[in-house]
Amino acid sequence: GSSFQKKVPHQGYICHRCGVAGSHFIQHCPTNGDPSYDVKKMKMPSGIPRTMLVANPDGSYALPTGEAAAMQPNEDAFAKEIEGVIPSEPITDVPSELRCPLCQNALKDAVLTSKCCFKSYCDTCIRNVLLEKTTCVCGAKNIRADDLLPNKTLRETVDRLL
Repeated sequence: GSSFQKKVPHQGYICHRCGVAGSHFIQHCPTNGDPSYDVKKMKMPSGIPRTMLVANPDGSYALPTGEAAAMQPNEDAFAKEIEGVIPSEPITDVPSELRCPLCQNALKDAVLTSKCCFKSYCDTCIRNVLLEKTTCVCGAKNIRADDLLPNKTLRETVDRLL
């Protein structure tokens, strides 16, 4: 049997999508799928100070006037919160022993070549070299990316410094 039939609503029913009275329920509205009839859901800005709301037609909060609003980020409070967490200027004087010999930047995910020179490189830098040719920077042949070992001590040192 068909339990999902198109029932005709009573005359007082108004479709809240298109506004037509008595002809169909909202789930059978002929405008379903037409974005121009989409009803935007607005949230009440409970707990958000009005000073943090800015009128914005794409916003999801309702102002007391009925217009849409979006939350404005509080840049000053955010800057105070992260002060000291993130260094204000990047550390540029990285010691040479913490630099990758290939890219000259601070080692990123430091790995050690375990079959030849035992030098540390950024994982991506040395892996790209070994994938292009199976020869290490030091000249050793038949070196594979599988031979690389994570240099955990160096990784921790770089993480602490940066």
